[in-house]
Amino acid sequence: MATTVLVVEDSRVVRAYVCSILRKSRAFGRVIETGDGQEAVDLALSERPDVMLLDLRLPSRDGLQVIGEVMRLRPLPIVVLSGHLDQSTLDLSFDALRAGAVEVIPKPKGLASARMDAFEQQLVRTLNLMAEVKVVRRYRTTVKAHPPLLAPGPVTDPGRVAPKLIAIGASTGGPPVLASVLSAIPAPLPAPLLIAQHIATGFAPGFARWLCRTGHAVRMAEEGHRPQPGEVLVSPADRTLTLRADNVIVFRDLERMIIGPEIDVMFRSVARVYRGSAWGVLLTGMGRDGAHGLKTLRDVGANTIAQDEASSTIYGMPRVAVELGAAQHVLSPARIASMINAAFSHSAPALRPRPTGT
Repeated sequence: MATTVLVVEDSRVVRAYVCSILRKSRAFGRVIETGDGQEAVDLALSERPDVMLLDLRLPSRDGLQVIGEVMRLRPLPIVVLSGHLDQSTLDLSFDALRAGAVEVIPKPKGLASARMDAFEQQLVRTLNLMAEVKVVRRYRTTVKAHPPLLAPGPVTDPGRVAPKLIAIGASTGGPPVLASVLSAIPAPLPAPLLIAQHIATGFAPGFARWLCRTGHAVRMAEEGHRPQPGEVLVSPADRTLTLRADNVIVFRDLERMIIGPEIDVMFRSVARVYRGSAWGVLLTGMGRDGAHGLKTLRDVGANTIAQDEASSTIYGMPRVAVELGAAQHVLSPARIASMINAAFSHSAPALRPRPTGT
C-alpha cells in the first residue's frame, strides 16, 4: 500500500516545492499538508499518516511541541526538515531527535540550487525508509538537557580491563543514544572516545557542540592530533576519521557513496593501532556500515558491543554485526554505559596509549 505523508512547513514556497516532489513520486499515495503546528497534531490523529515531514519553526505550536504531542497521542516516524546551520537551529534539530524524531535532513539552499536533484532523491528515499520505522509512545519529557540514564543494575562481565580507547559508530537514531550514554559515564573519561555518526554535511560541528551538554569535552577531530584521555572527538561527515600507525588522526575520503563518515574504516584503523586494548561500539542505524569493522576489532582481541534490537530505532547495522559474530555483547544503551562505568570504576587512570606498530 502506498505511503501517506504529512508535510508540515510554514513557508508556502518550500511546502509547495516539497509536496510537488512527493506527489511526483510513486512511493507516496497521499500527501497531506499544513503550515500550522496545532493543525499538524490534529491531522496526525485524524488522517493517520505513515510518516511526517516537519519544520521546527511553526505558528501555533513549535516543532518540539508537535513532536511531543504526536509521540504521546499517536506515535509515527517524524523526519525533521532543518533550515539554517546556525547553532540555535542545530540545537533544536538534535533536541527534536531527543524528543522522538527519527531523522533530520537539511533544507536546500535556495530553490535554484544545483543540488536540488540530490535533495529530491534524499527526501524521497528518507521518507520512504523512515515510514517503515517502528516507533513507540513517549510521554512528556524535557529536552533541554541530557538526563543520565537510570541505573540498570550491574553488568557481570565488564569486558576485560579498562580500554585505552573507545570507538563508537552510529547512524539513524544515534544522536540521542550517544547523548544518553555520554551523560551516564564519567566526564572526563580516562580514555579518548572517537565518534563516527552518519550525518548530513554541515551538521557534524553543531552535533559536537550539542553533545557538550553531557559534560564531556566534545569537539571535532583535527587532522594531525593524537587522541588524549578525556577527549571525545567527532568525525566530520564528508571524510572519515582514521588513526595512523603512530596514533595520529588522519582523514580519508569516503570510499562509498553514503552519508559519512564510514564506520568500518574508522574501526579498522583503531584495530590496527590499539588491537585488544580498544573497545568498539556499534549503535542503531540502517544498512551494514560498521559491522565488518567491528568484526575486525573482535578478531584482534578488542571488546565489541552492539546495541540491542529493542532499543534501536533501526536494527540494521547492529543486526549485521550480530550475524557476523562481531559483537561479544548485545546491550541496551543503559547497559552499554554500565559496562563502561564498570570497566573504569576499579582501574587506575589510563596512561597515554602506546600504539602498536611503532
